Amino acid sequence: QAKLDSYVGFADKLTDRGIAHRFLRFEDIVLDQAGLYSTIAPELENARADFHELESSTKDRSKTLDDYRDYYGNERWRKALTGLEASIDAQIDWSKFARFGYRPLSAISAVPGHREDQQGQVT
Repeated sequence: QAKLDSYVGFADKLTDRGIAHRFLRFEDIVLDQAGLYSTIAPELENARADFHELESSTKDRSKTLDDYRDYYGNERWRKALTGLEASIDAQIDWSKFARFGYRPLSAISAVPGHREDQQGQVT
């Protein structure tokens, strides 16, 4: 919760100062690097036309982009949280997460392949 609170506080300060900003969710970057880049490229100074996807982790070279796409795209991370959803939900102020397109864990289908986009739509 503390990390999220810092993001929300930072976003609020930017908004108060009239500074345009956008948060990029890690899972969206992993699932569609090129598509996400194309949406932000017009806002970048000296944006590169020859975008190249990052194919492996910068921290653990044994992890490939396909590994991350499978883990996040098929929501395999949920397995480690099975049975803990209600407990986790109770510890998080989900109203703050909504602005990033997230809902309580217990509110989203745990069926692999279903995920929520930044608008809160389950796909």
